[in-house]
Amino acid sequence: MELAKVRYLQPKLVANVQFLCEKSGEKVKITPHGAKDKDTLASVLHEHERKLVRKIGYNLILRNLPQVAEDETGKQIVVTYESVIKTLVKFGKVDNYKIISGTVYVQFKRSDDARLMYKLVNNMQIGKNIVKLEVF
Repeated sequence: MELAKVRYLQPKLVANVQFLCEKSGEKVKITPHGAKDKDTLASVLHEHERKLVRKIGYNLILRNLPQVAEDETGKQIVVTYESVIKTLVKFGKVDNYKIISGTVYVQFKRSDDARLMYKLVNNMQIGKNIVKLEVF
C-alpha cells in the first residue's frame, strides 16, 4: 500500500517518512495489516523512519518541537530554522538538519554530541510541548 493512501491516519508522520524516502532513495510499502488502525500505522511508520534515518546518517531525532516558545526573558518567540540551528550548535558541530512538522532530524559531526543533547534535552518542556529525542 502506498504511503499516500494512509496519509489521513497519520498525516505528519507520513510526511516525515515521505521526506526521508525521497532523501534516501528508498521506497516504503505498508501492508494492509500495518494500516489497520492509527496506532498500528504509527508503529510501522516509526520503524521505517528509524531505518531511513540511520541510512541517511542523521544521529538524532527531536520530536514535538513547538511553533512558539519563550526566550530567557519570558517573551514569546516563534521557533524558526535560525533559532533551532542556534540551539543545536550549542551541543556540537551540525553537518545537516531538517525540520518537518515539528520533528527535527539532526546529523551531528560527532555522535557524542547527539548523546549529550539527548541527556540534557529529552523530556524538556519547550513552550507548551514536551520534546522527545531519539539518538542513533
